[in-house]
Amino acid sequence: MLRSRIGIERMLNLITLLYSAMKLLSYLEKDFLNYQTESVQEFCFYLSKTIRTKLIIHSFVTSIENQIKSSHIRQLLQQKST
Repeated sequence: MLRSRIGIERMLNLITLLYSAMKLLSYLEKDFLNYQTESVQEFCFYLSKTIRTKLIIHSFVTSIENQIKSSHIRQLLQQKST
C-alpha cells in the first residue's frame, strides 16, 4: 500500500489526523489541561502510561476476584459434600 502515491498520501493523512486529534484532546478534556503546552509525544506517553497502569490494575483485580469466587465455590462444594 505504501509503494503507491495514493498509499503514501493516505498514510500522511492518517498521521496528520491522529496528530490533530491528540492536540485537540488536551483542549476538550479537563483532565488533560496540563498537556496543552506540551508536545504531542509527551501527551501520547502520558496516555499510554495511564492506559497501561489501568490495564494492569484491572487484570490484577480480575484475577483476585476470580480467586475469591473460586474459593467460595470450593467452600460451598465442601459444605454440601459433608
